[in-house]
Amino acid sequence: MNNFCCCINLKSGVLFIAAFAVFLNLSCVTFSYDTRLAFFYIFRLIASVFGFVGIILDNILYFTIFVNYYLVAVIIDILVTTFFTISIFFYSPSDYCQRISNYETCVAIYITLRVLFTLLIVFADIMQVYFCFALFSYYEKLYEKNNRSGRLISNDGNDEVSAPTYGAVSDQSIA
Repeated sequence: MNNFCCCINLKSGVLFIAAFAVFLNLSCVTFSYDTRLAFFYIFRLIASVFGFVGIILDNILYFTIFVNYYLVAVIIDILVTTFFTISIFFYSPSDYCQRISNYETCVAIYITLRVLFTLLIVFADIMQVYFCFALFSYYEKLYEKNNRSGRLISNDGNDEVSAPTYGAVSDQSIA
């Protein structure tokens, strides 16, 4: 994948995904009333910030944290939404509409909302899988870029990249 949504630069699209994840997780931390959930969202927020910073700095280690977090989050989200969507279809509309005077209208609205909700969940899950593919595509490009520049091999701290010299003549002492 070279572009995000066919026309946006891949790095810009991935930066959007990370910024959106930071925004959503920050919102969840801010409005969470349960401390256990707040700690969970703080973890997610930290991973998202690592991804955002990793994209800006082209730091593969920070970005790897975000990619791994996002992959696990997408898998868990798909499992939970699939279970939830299937469980919705086990309930009868009559369970919800029995006390309402206009029973037929209630059942029609319930069935319509159930179908629309299912379509919305399927669309959201497809988008998350697409975002995951975009993240992995950017990860591969960043990995190749770092491999070509030698950043994964050695960096002496002053932006000069050097390859390791294990076993080279200059490393061996002549006795």
